[in-house]
Amino acid sequence: MSLSPTSWALLIAGLVATLIFAAGFVRGVRAALRSFRQPDDGGVVGKHSRVGAIILSTAASGVVIALIGVFPQFIYAGPVLVILATAAIGIAFLVEDRLAGN
Repeated sequence: MSLSPTSWALLIAGLVATLIFAAGFVRGVRAALRSFRQPDDGGVVGKHSRVGAIILSTAASGVVIALIGVFPQFIYAGPVLVILATAAIGIAFLVEDRLAGN
């Protein structure tokens, strides 16, 4: 089986993103279990709205889908965005305590 250099790059990036996500997920589950065992302090869950990020990501998805019809190279944008999103979620789990000020 012969893969193109782009396919190899996406495969390796996907594996790295998966490892980052798995490490972050394990840490997130442990933190969730730890906080479940502690009494509720009545803290604020979220201070900021996520509507802007949702609108931006939806618009970006639409642009990428439209560009696939214009430039066939954009077929790689979908997998790249998924890999980046997976890594970003894993990193968010890993830095959660630092962002919360703990």
